[in-house]
Amino acid sequence: NLTFRSTLYESETLVAGQAFSGDYNGDLIDPPVELSVEERYAERRGIRLGDRLTFDVLGLEVAARVVNIRTVKWTDFLPNFFFLLQNGALNDAPKSYLATLPPGAYETDDVILQLAERFPNITVIDVKYVIDHVLAMILSVADILKRLGLISVLVGFILVAIVVWQQMALRQADMSRLKIVGVKLRQIRHAFLLEFSGIALVATTVGLLLAIGGAWSINRYIFDETWTPFITLLAATAFAVPLTVVAIVAIGSRSLASKRDISLFGEE
Repeated sequence: NLTFRSTLYESETLVAGQAFSGDYNGDLIDPPVELSVEERYAERRGIRLGDRLTFDVLGLEVAARVVNIRTVKWTDFLPNFFFLLQNGALNDAPKSYLATLPPGAYETDDVILQLAERFPNITVIDVKYVIDHVLAMILSVADILKRLGLISVLVGFILVAIVVWQQMALRQADMSRLKIVGVKLRQIRHAFLLEFSGIALVATTVGLLLAIGGAWSINRYIFDETWTPFITLLAATAFAVPLTVVAIVAIGSRSLASKRDISLFGEE
């Protein structure tokens, strides 16, 4: 499907090439008609700047040359197509007209009835009605995902606590040896806190960076939207994980230190 226009919509942005030079006044063959191609479609079909394409419009061949690549924000629901030809090339060809009505102070049903009466062969689609229903479904799914996310975070904290406690238990013999050689209990606890706190900080930083990178990539390459990180949630996670680890290490080291040294070697 083709369309023609002199300028781009506000929802379109040039990413390569240059804008149309003006209206076309050739013979559809020489010189070729200037052509704009949507970015993702161009990537899928391997179309690049300067490529020449030929379109068959009801038996009439139209030669075109790609002069720019553009992005299209399809969610604006403005009539648009992958291929945009220079104005003046296909103005006299048979065509269908597409139009959109912006929100306003009118009743949608009344407008649809009036259009149907004046233009019997017109097709009207209430996009707002469709979007509202789709949005309701998306919000329901989003609410479920939020709840699953909270459960996943809770399970993650429980797993962190279990792993840290297990690692503390494996270090019982090390603590016993340090106590036997004369290292003070306070120094042992500080060493354990420093070690596990460093590991927790590194792990949290790497995890947050991976999460931010993954969320940005999904929004950029799948939804083609700009993603703004939720700073409050990221900050809460950055503080909560290390504090949880420090609390467990502090409690675990105190519990292990209260045991007799001989029992730490597995003897009674």
